[in-house]
Amino acid sequence: MDRGHRGDDPATAPQYFVPTSIEQVFMGFDVPDPPTAVVLFTHWRPNLLFLGLAAVGVTVYLLAVRILHRRGDRWPVGRTVSWVLGWAVIVFATSSGFGKYSAPDFGIHMIVHMSLNMLAPGLLVLGGIVTLLLRASRPDPQKPAGLHDWVTWVLHWRVAHFVYNPLIVFVVFIGSYYGLYLTGIFGDFMRFHWAHQAMNLHFLIVGYLYYSLIIGVDRPPRPLPHIGKLGYVLAAMPFHAFFGVILMTSGTIIAETFYRYLDLPWADLQAQQYLAGGVAWAGGEIPLLIVITVLSIQWGRQDAKEARRKDRHLDAGRDDEFDAYNQMLARLTERDRRSPAPTPATGKEE
Repeated sequence: MDRGHRGDDPATAPQYFVPTSIEQVFMGFDVPDPPTAVVLFTHWRPNLLFLGLAAVGVTVYLLAVRILHRRGDRWPVGRTVSWVLGWAVIVFATSSGFGKYSAPDFGIHMIVHMSLNMLAPGLLVLGGIVTLLLRASRPDPQKPAGLHDWVTWVLHWRVAHFVYNPLIVFVVFIGSYYGLYLTGIFGDFMRFHWAHQAMNLHFLIVGYLYYSLIIGVDRPPRPLPHIGKLGYVLAAMPFHAFFGVILMTSGTIIAETFYRYLDLPWADLQAQQYLAGGVAWAGGEIPLLIVITVLSIQWGRQDAKEARRKDRHLDAGRDDEFDAYNQMLARLTERDRRSPAPTPATGKEE
């Protein structure tokens, strides 16, 4: 009998007893080469989850912008660029060599972490996706609930108000570093691909919530005043620095058991952790300094906008504060006029 009909073709026959490396067991692929710059930028391994999210996010955004343009409305180009760049950072961090080596190299993992938690969210919140969707869609009482109605409902949802509580967001944003890496959670999660994906999603969502409260274009359910936003940023900076110092000076290797299982010939666990500490320190301080700059610009623009509004009111003779002051004086004058005059003293004693 012809061997091709027996399914014995080496190219198609199943292989049952092929040796499998520890790397393939935990990660699904081998990493024989050290993470040099060339490897990190050229050895891509697509992350289907984040590629799919990026495709949906960019497509929906561009369609909404197109609807506005057809209607004759304007949408700032800078917001569109910021939104697309944010998703580009996410795709690069998860699908390039950085994403591939984020599991076997703790230093590379921290670079990906900071990209998803600090850089990408800062760009995404400047895109103003919620404002865009509300402007591109319109409510219609004659039809079932549409996009505009659902977005409005979510903004008034009690869960949204709870999630956007500034104290809760701050605690989760900072506590994730200490709770994840300084306990055994990180070492346990790194053994499973789904857990690694969940960590990346967590970094992205928490970062988005944090930055939306500070520099976001969309108005959050619990907005902060500008001075509160500045304090919010400054309060987080020492925690990043302290966490980075802990990693750089600790003699305990984070997730050592997992990395020992991999037993990669090029791995230097102490050097990788030192790099991770430096990335956590610098990667936390530098983006926050940039955020302070952006916040200062937004604050200045808001003050300038308020000044122009007052100037327009003055020019039209409709200054609210001046009118209120005049009304107060008029009320005081009227009260004095109606009150009886005091009786003069006669100097006589009864």
